[in-house]
Amino acid sequence: MASTDTRVNALSQEAIAVLDAETLTQLFPLAGPMQVTVREISKILSYTAEDGSEKSDHIVYLPVEIDIPFLLTDDMRNVYAAFKQAWKTQKSLVVQTRVDTYTDMLIYEMPHDETAEFGASTVIQVKLKVFDTTQPEYGPLPPRKVRNKSQGSTVKKGQAQTIESTAPTKRKASVLAEVFGS
Repeated sequence: MASTDTRVNALSQEAIAVLDAETLTQLFPLAGPMQVTVREISKILSYTAEDGSEKSDHIVYLPVEIDIPFLLTDDMRNVYAAFKQAWKTQKSLVVQTRVDTYTDMLIYEMPHDETAEFGASTVIQVKLKVFDTTQPEYGPLPPRKVRNKSQGSTVKKGQAQTIESTAPTKRKASVLAEVFGS
């Protein structure tokens, strides 16, 4: 069944494909994916109630992880170098499977075994994970955004020095001294 997602590579709709997130061109076309394992996991957060029973009220969805063993046969050194380059540069990838498309994926592990069992080919186990970053926002808060106007931006105040207050105070000791009359 063809996807209606316009960002999906139409040429590889019936196969597993790893695409460049910017250009949506297929990467590693000479690497043959042997299988795909997709882990979409959630965590149910629970707490203990006063009566000792476990209660739950929230679910956290963990980042999707995908494992794809690729069989490298043709031009093995260059294909492996392309995987390594995508891993080292933290290239944002799109993984398209037969049932879904996963965006914002990064390669975080790529072990491989070179054994006589595979002859002139090798299998590289590529592990990907969703990499969703949060960008902090910096900048001064304008006085209209804070309740107490003195807590607005301090950027233009320069270096502030403390000075001893000359205001007369009514208290001569602690609050407890006033309560007990000491």
